Amino acid sequence: MSPDLAFRVSELERRLVNLLRRGVIAETDPANARARVRSGELLTAWLPWITTRAGGDRSWWAPEPGEAVVLLCPEGEPGLGVILPALYSTGAPAPAASADIHRTVHGDGSSVTVDRAAKRVVIDLPGDLVIRAGGTIHVDAQAIRLLEGG
Repeated sequence: MSPDLAFRVSELERRLVNLLRRGVIAETDPANARARVRSGELLTAWLPWITTRAGGDRSWWAPEPGEAVVLLCPEGEPGLGVILPALYSTGAPAPAASADIHRTVHGDGSSVTVDRAAKRVVIDLPGDLVIRAGGTIHVDAQAIRLLEGG
């Protein structure tokens, strides 16, 4: 095999291996919505992470150091990569085990659980709940019951 062909094959193999990589967030720069990923011996440059919305409607949820992610690298080049959060891991397992539950758990112990089978939403907070409305707050329910001891 000629040196040129050997280099081209080697370069194609490198790019193929780098198209998708598993890694963990090494550090974050929330002010610039960027993070660095460690994948094996590779420590990436500052890269953007994928979010659910980034237009007129926007969402924000920065990944955290140690969080398992997938690195998507166009053309097999990590410098062009974007971070796809997140993967469950032994240290951060799934917070539910039902297709009917949508649960978000936060590091401070708060959580929001929507159980579509039970038709119920539960908000657990270790602190205060603040609701802001520029207009009227309407409550339409069959009953309102205050829980004791809480």
